[in-house]
Amino acid sequence: MYFNSHKTILHADFSLPYHFETFKHENEKRPRFFILPIKNSTKGILNWFNFTNIEIITLLCFRMKRKVNDCKTIDKENDQVSDLSYNISSSELDTSFDAAFSSDNEYEDIKGFHQFHRCTVLTVIEEGDIKILNVTSNNCIKKIELHDSWVNTELKSGSVVNIVYSINCTIGSTVIVDNNNHFLIVDPDICIAGTTIVSCLRCPRQFCIGIMENDVELELLTYINPIKSIIQGFFNTIRKKDNIKIKNIDYIEESIWCMVYGIRGRIDISAKGYMDGECEMLNMAIELKSGKATFSSEHVGQVLLYILLMSFKRNVKLEYGWLSYIKHNLTKSVKFNYNVIKGLMQTRNNLIKNFSTTNLPKTINIERQCTRCFQKTACALCYYNKEEESDGEDFFDFEEELPSFIDDSVTHLKKNEIKYFSKKYEILNYEEEYKISKYNPNRIWTLSAEECESQQTCLSNVKIDFDKSFALKNNFNNFNKLVCFTRSIDFDGATQSTDTLDHSMLGCESLLHAGLCVKDPVVISVQNSIVNICIANGFIDTVEDDQLTILCTDQFYKNYSDNTIYRIDKISNYFDSMKRDISYIYFLMSDNVKSSRLRKFLIHDEIPQFSDSRVFNKMMSTQPILQKLFDSLNKYQQNAVLKVLACKDYALINGFPGSGKSYTIIVLVQIYLLVFPQSKILISSCTNAAIDNILEKFNEVDQDYCRMGYSGSNEQIMNQSFAILTKNIKSVKEMKLFFDRQRVVACTCFSLVNNLIHLFPSGLQNLQNNDSYFFDLVILDEATQISESLSVGSLLMAEKFVLIGDVHQLPPIVSSHKASQLGMSVSLFERLTRIENNQATVSLNAQYRMNRTIMSIANDLIYENCLVCGNETIANRVLPKLDVDVYF
Repeated sequence: MYFNSHKTILHADFSLPYHFETFKHENEKRPRFFILPIKNSTKGILNWFNFTNIEIITLLCFRMKRKVNDCKTIDKENDQVSDLSYNISSSELDTSFDAAFSSDNEYEDIKGFHQFHRCTVLTVIEEGDIKILNVTSNNCIKKIELHDSWVNTELKSGSVVNIVYSINCTIGSTVIVDNNNHFLIVDPDICIAGTTIVSCLRCPRQFCIGIMENDVELELLTYINPIKSIIQGFFNTIRKKDNIKIKNIDYIEESIWCMVYGIRGRIDISAKGYMDGECEMLNMAIELKSGKATFSSEHVGQVLLYILLMSFKRNVKLEYGWLSYIKHNLTKSVKFNYNVIKGLMQTRNNLIKNFSTTNLPKTINIERQCTRCFQKTACALCYYNKEEESDGEDFFDFEEELPSFIDDSVTHLKKNEIKYFSKKYEILNYEEEYKISKYNPNRIWTLSAEECESQQTCLSNVKIDFDKSFALKNNFNNFNKLVCFTRSIDFDGATQSTDTLDHSMLGCESLLHAGLCVKDPVVISVQNSIVNICIANGFIDTVEDDQLTILCTDQFYKNYSDNTIYRIDKISNYFDSMKRDISYIYFLMSDNVKSSRLRKFLIHDEIPQFSDSRVFNKMMSTQPILQKLFDSLNKYQQNAVLKVLACKDYALINGFPGSGKSYTIIVLVQIYLLVFPQSKILISSCTNAAIDNILEKFNEVDQDYCRMGYSGSNEQIMNQSFAILTKNIKSVKEMKLFFDRQRVVACTCFSLVNNLIHLFPSGLQNLQNNDSYFFDLVILDEATQISESLSVGSLLMAEKFVLIGDVHQLPPIVSSHKASQLGMSVSLFERLTRIENNQATVSLNAQYRMNRTIMSIANDLIYENCLVCGNETIANRVLPKLDVDVYF
């Protein structure tokens, strides 16, 4: 059977009905999940995506019902609405985690436990079982003594630490940190995700290596009824003893950054409700899990950290959090435990030494865990890097021998393939370190908004203009609103609050001078708050003289007053980019035919093969449609098209300035689809502008395409976006037909993973484990501006690929000098053109931009007489003479 469908009706936002459907491709091991409208509904596919992450699906169901009074479902047979009632018994809510954690300590009131002092370590002295820190601070603390398990904390001169203590404690010049008193937080300005901390309880290397994991692990059909039951149970309208009831959902995936503890997290569901028949409404942190109901130390620890984060942000006492396993429809409470939090803080401190360096922790060498680990190949690859740096030191330094059950995962790789991985990993780490140092978000709480604005990394003193903010017709990566920000101050001195202030401290009068640009990733925080930090993220959509709009979600401001003053900080999303790029290199190392073939060209410099181009040349002259297209090209462009048609592996096109590169791509795609009618083509580049420039020309020749990702403001391109093209699809069968019809797909290299895994079977996992290709041909435009590791992601999807660029123009943007020295500034296009006897390169020599005189300058300085004028009109073109008198 080619695909299977299973439907269950759910009353989604309780005014518009949706149903769930799953679709299983014949090559897929697991089905994909869709949320679709029922028949006769005018709504399109929810968020226009198919989902493979059960937690996301469940959160979407919660998002549809943010404020709940009643919960209804639709009877599929008779279309009748019926009330739901579901109780979670007190026995199910009893928390018993003695197997994972043991503690005799009673619950401590953490409402007042967030007091802290910030200190800088001067010296570290070890005296027996005590570690003594001499520190400097803005308060009375001069010395810190570490006792018990805290003595193992690694510190050095210059380290910044926070001493976190209860409000009831008296802090003197000497502070003793032991198992019963206080927390010591090392480098609190580095906020580590709670999921990272708890994952290190099992293996500390997973977080350090940073390979992206495919989240799909289980059959999705088994989740449909549990999702319904979870919602029914949490939103139970009858509040009795021994159940919990959610009254109001404050946030879905609430982002909390805590600079006191140096941790951050996204709480799946932040809600208010009741427990055990009590009348007092409680703040609730609920974590959803899609796997087995193990109540493991990792899962429990994650909930405990979320309790800590929520209590910090709300400044309230939180005694419980909730852990919900969707598949098993099992929810239990997790009680706050001081000893466990202490252990997690120490785990966080141990992570710090590996966070900003390339020293990986030792392997745990547990066969049961290591053989099942999705990163075991990367783990072994890192171990085998013995290529020395210029200073003679190994990039990775391991003392232990690698066990055979890990070693076996790289036996299919040759020595230089392992070195290739290691070098790319090294380069990306250097680039990451530089980006983190430059765009470290700690400046949000260590520097004032005005100071950051003077450095052109922030926009201070802004508020939301609700009249100019509006919801989007089409969601983009769950960003559903354009929020408009304007200055909260009057530079003419009209507002009394700023009359006495120096205008230089208020920021730039024109927002155009603030240093924030369109498409910059930003985070939004409440100004002058250490609690409401990084409450939302988004991308700048427009910048004008007096206002700025940001593409983001609308939920972040719902719990703040309309007059709240915000700050907008530019950030780097490079950590996610580094994980993405190293994942591509990791997939390149996979043990399958597709990856092995690509390694031959990228690592072993194997020469690509071509068929006889005369066959295609003859075809151009015998078929009228092809002949018309082919004759519209000059001889250099024709050679490029024939080279691509004849290539069996890859081709390289030198697109010199003004040579008609974009037009060549347009005609190439048209001819390729006529010669190979069932082909699928991906067009990718490093910027949305480059993609849209090509798509605008596609519109002129009526070539169909599907634009993935952000389609900007061009209405014609928006009409060809994935969101618009699928808005009327009502069934999985229709969606499958849509997939099969797409011949041309376009998106940037950066959004490849986020977008294309929704279109094709198995997503990321297919890159690693499958020998089939997503596309017959991938065209990578502006290839000389794309780093090699980023290029690999597109090439893994292609049977054949074409790189188009100009090595004399902009190279890949590299911030780290060391990464540049190691080769990151050399694109894959440039490296392949240097291969001896490589006949894959063809040049577009004829240019239509410069006259003969100007072109000669370019030829002499840069292009070594490779450029020729496209025709005599271009060669002799000059500016018209002005028929005016000129006076000096």
